[in-house]
Amino acid sequence: MLAKWIWRFGNEEGSLWRRLLCDKYLVEPRSLVWEWEGRTQASLFIKSVSGLWKERSISAGILLECLKVLEGKGSRIKFWKDLKVDGVPLAVVFPRIYALAVNKTGMVSEFGKWRASVWEWHVTIRRPVLGWEKIVWSSFLAELDKFRMRKSSPNSLL
Repeated sequence: MLAKWIWRFGNEEGSLWRRLLCDKYLVEPRSLVWEWEGRTQASLFIKSVSGLWKERSISAGILLECLKVLEGKGSRIKFWKDLKVDGVPLAVVFPRIYALAVNKTGMVSEFGKWRASVWEWHVTIRRPVLGWEKIVWSSFLAELDKFRMRKSSPNSLL
């Protein structure tokens, strides 16, 4: 039941219940997945939903296996947190690139642009990569090329 609620939260972006919860619990309205850190009082239900996402929990592992993010336009997907390589966020897989990145909280749509009908990635970093970082940078760009953006498709959970 709770997993279904999480799926509905990701797919019913304009619904009134979703907007109210985002306002009440200070959740980013563009977010595709429920992310609440428990800074305020909440109902048992909200605490239960949030508990599903605790790192390294059995439930989080099951949810990550079952719920897949469809890239779509990228306007509701957090670049460093929601894009994953083998189930691990980009920020964790590429910590050096993440440390160099200028934008650490942006959505996927902020990290590239459409040229004709092809998506081109543009990740801005604070300085040029050093010699030893070039291998990591190349690997990072190769992983980005595996993600398929869809110009006319909305983001959703599958």
